Amino acid sequence: MTLGDRARLELAVHNVEGVAGSYTIVGQQGSRRRGAETAIGFERTVALAAGERKREAFELKPAEVGLIKLAPARHRPKRH
Repeated sequence: MTLGDRARLELAVHNVEGVAGSYTIVGQQGSRRRGAETAIGFERTVALAAGERKREAFELKPAEVGLIKLAPARHRPKRH
């Protein structure tokens, strides 16, 4: 990718074993250069019922020219 380019990342989310609640999906992106810093590329909170499936799409825009790496993660709601 180069400056001005845009890409779309689509994730299929399925709440197989979790409780119903709001889950946060975060994707860090950074350069593949050694020692490069990462930054939040996207972040969204998604409400999911038990057993529910959803598709979420995220737009990515590079901050610099070159290869990037993505590290998506999800954070589950706290049980009470």
